[in-house]
Amino acid sequence: MSYSHQNILQTQGLPSYVRNILFQRVLSMILMVIIRYISRVLVWILTILVILGSLGGTGVLWWLYAKQRISAGALESQIAKDNLQALLIYAIAATVFTVIMFLIVLIMRKRVALTIALFHVAGKVFIHLPLLVFQPFWTFFVLILFWTYWITVLLFLGTTGSPVPNEEGFVEFRMTGPLKYMWWYHVVGLIWISEFILACQQMTVAGAVVTYYFTREKRNLPFTPILASVNRLVCYHLGTVAKGSFIITLVKIPRMMLMYIHTQLKGKENACARCMLKACICCLWCLEKCLTYLNQNAYTATAINSTNFCTSAKDAFVILVENALRVAAINTVGDFMLFLGKVLIVCSTGLAGVMLLNYQRDYTIWVLPLIIVCLFAFLVAHCFLSIYEMVVDVLFLCFAIDTKYNDGSPGREFYMDKVLMEFVENSRKSMKEAGRGGGAEGRELKPMVGEGWLKDLDTCLGPTLCCPTKDLLCGLGLTTFLSLCLPFLKDGDAVKLSTVKIGQSSDAAGGWMNEIGADLLGTLEEILPKLQKDVSVWIMAKDSGFPGVHTLLDKIEAASEEPVPVNRCSANNLKSAVLYIFTSGTTGLPKAAVISHLQILKGAAGLWAFGATSEDIIYITLPLYHSAASLLGIGGCIELGATCVLKKKFSASQFWSDCRRYNVTVIQYIGELCRYLCNQPVKEGEKNHKVRLAVGNGVRNDVWREFLDRFGAVKICEFYGATEGNICFMNHTGKIGSVGRTNFFYKLFFPFDLIKYDFQKDEPIRNKHGWCEKVKKGEAGLLISKVNAKNPFFGYAGNKRHTEKKLLCEVFKKGDLYFNTGDLMVQDHDNFLYFWDRTGDTFRWKGENVATTEVSDVIVMLDFIQEANVYGVSVPDHEGKAGMASLILKHNASLDLEQMYKQVVTYLPSYACPLFLRVQEKMEMTGTFKQQKFRLVDEGFNPSSITDPLYFLDNSKKAYVSLTKELHEMILSGKMKL
Repeated sequence: MSYSHQNILQTQGLPSYVRNILFQRVLSMILMVIIRYISRVLVWILTILVILGSLGGTGVLWWLYAKQRISAGALESQIAKDNLQALLIYAIAATVFTVIMFLIVLIMRKRVALTIALFHVAGKVFIHLPLLVFQPFWTFFVLILFWTYWITVLLFLGTTGSPVPNEEGFVEFRMTGPLKYMWWYHVVGLIWISEFILACQQMTVAGAVVTYYFTREKRNLPFTPILASVNRLVCYHLGTVAKGSFIITLVKIPRMMLMYIHTQLKGKENACARCMLKACICCLWCLEKCLTYLNQNAYTATAINSTNFCTSAKDAFVILVENALRVAAINTVGDFMLFLGKVLIVCSTGLAGVMLLNYQRDYTIWVLPLIIVCLFAFLVAHCFLSIYEMVVDVLFLCFAIDTKYNDGSPGREFYMDKVLMEFVENSRKSMKEAGRGGGAEGRELKPMVGEGWLKDLDTCLGPTLCCPTKDLLCGLGLTTFLSLCLPFLKDGDAVKLSTVKIGQSSDAAGGWMNEIGADLLGTLEEILPKLQKDVSVWIMAKDSGFPGVHTLLDKIEAASEEPVPVNRCSANNLKSAVLYIFTSGTTGLPKAAVISHLQILKGAAGLWAFGATSEDIIYITLPLYHSAASLLGIGGCIELGATCVLKKKFSASQFWSDCRRYNVTVIQYIGELCRYLCNQPVKEGEKNHKVRLAVGNGVRNDVWREFLDRFGAVKICEFYGATEGNICFMNHTGKIGSVGRTNFFYKLFFPFDLIKYDFQKDEPIRNKHGWCEKVKKGEAGLLISKVNAKNPFFGYAGNKRHTEKKLLCEVFKKGDLYFNTGDLMVQDHDNFLYFWDRTGDTFRWKGENVATTEVSDVIVMLDFIQEANVYGVSVPDHEGKAGMASLILKHNASLDLEQMYKQVVTYLPSYACPLFLRVQEKMEMTGTFKQQKFRLVDEGFNPSSITDPLYFLDNSKKAYVSLTKELHEMILSGKMKL
């Protein structure tokens, strides 16, 4: 009989088990989708049943008490009185419980509504991310592999050591020395790695759900959000997961040790010891559960903010405390709903098992197979529905963060689903006084490059630009570099770039070369004879009608394709100067920054550092006389061997059509460029492009978010740098608003600090000992970078005073030297860096540096102007700051607006012309006899609060007009184009 039953189990029972297993999995998947539709009914039915059950139980207890009290009059025994008193206590306790339960349900009814909404959205998540369903399979598979490996190592450990015969004649292996402690190491490894694998699953799910939540257009989700989440986990968050799982291990190990002790001492310890052991075990169990829940939310915070574990755990804890009632509702109502789902799956599986076993007449006992099937059904249901529970928890934290930092206003739109949006709207209607406000956070980032003009070239040059940068720039020399870059410059712009010192060349030994556009040669006709003898003039042409003026294009065409011999190269080493780029620094007028071969090589590696490859097609619309386009853009293309598409002039209306036309995959930007694109009318197919990387700097937070939402999953690669600087930051993680992230190793190779700055005196703050002081994290400080042999500062050509002005000596100790960037930055607690503002006499407008001293010099040339104080003022929804000039008129003189307009448009570029004028009677000065700007900047250009006459540069009328309140409102609303 036994043999026959065993055969039946093997031959006939196995298909039943297989069918039951498949049935359990299919039912679990179906239930995960169905909960989305039945959650509302199920929650309210559950709530009503709890209330009715509490009321019914309380009523029964009072009824029993009343009945016993009536009958107690005839019974005077002590037992009857004790029972009556016990019933009274039970009835009172039940009443208190019912009242508390009713109040809790009353208070949490809206939180219950949130639970329903979250369950509804969770169902949508599984529809958009179906691979989430298979997460338990992968996790279980990895755990099985690890456990198999662990058992294999355990077997090896069991047979490691010296063989020693025991008293029974068997051989035992006894480990000696450090090897005997491997058992403990192995056990800790089992716990830690198991927790680590489970934490990786939580992090993967959190990353995928966060991507779903914060993608406004769900059709633009990545092709495989799960794989993208795994990639982020492996690249960035393994340390976070390891730390979180290790904390759980630290709590679990002592709990298991206490459980082992309790088991070994069972029946031997006294009551007090037993109670203390159980209490400690219970406390550690509760702590482990709390930490597991906190860890899960910390992983979600990490997926959202890319912060480290400790910061994420702190942020998650704050969010959970702020939403304690909501958390309680989700963890009670939600968990009970999922428990009912598990019970439903077990009951359905048991019923199906009974129906299947009913046809197996050879079975004599059904209990054991049914118990096994039901236990396995509960395990399968728990694995699948735990993923559902995890998704709900992640969605809740996303929702809490979304409602904390956004309010639905323009620029701060919600990311949440329509169902959650309805919940928020209903909550606002019932509690209007709880509405949240606040302006959108927007740190102005420092663009290095501006708008310019490039010669018309809409062709791709990639296949011909595949030489390594080092060979091209150091081997071929400066002439080849000029031949590549200068032909694309507008005549006149080339003057800004190409005043270069030639070392030992055959053309101009030890002299200066001044290269200009051919169209500008006429402007030099009068001064050509007066030029110094060691200055040779070159033009971008094949022939010249002026004696002594050299031509460049004919020599470039006749130049050999072979590399320039080493003995003919002017560069002696990587620190040799290769060209000068004129830049407006914080000290005022443009200065010729010395660019070395080392800086060119570093700049050329920028695109590679952000992940660009030789297969990329790079679209450049920025002017090549700026370092971003010439060094990072052109140099990067040469370094990679990538294809480069140059545009004559940036066009917002043609930008995306060009990207589609040339299959562009990488674009260069500045903040203004991104804003121009976002201000264009919405068109169909804006996300129909192949752009994957956008490299640049200066984009505002709100524009950054809008750009991603509108134009698709383009990775914004923000960086910080200065043409003449020796420090650079790169944002590889995509943290919105940040220019990069620092760490111990970065500061080891590129030392920098943020120091306190006196805005009134316009200089760093020094303590009583004469040393500068570092700012705390979260505070704005002046960015300074240490100057040493590894990070040299090459300064400005022919201007020693300006070079020395950019250096700070004896900052923290005697003899140290730092480069003063002139930029104020903030470092948060996660070591992300944010650009805050600029110092000195320079601000940015239209992507260009505006030197206030240069503008002032032009204005005071007018005979009716005594003094001009130029500064920048913020204009809503515009990058940088618009120029404004505070004027002091000469005695008995009047303001000639027509002459003022002619003066600024004639002698200043368009971006440097002051948009606003303010006429004052007296110029305010600082204690060090400098013009006071800070109060003027704070007051802005509001005619309602300023009594001085104000004027506005109206480009449509080509004149300065009086700034009225109506015109001020038009500027603020964006109706008046600046």
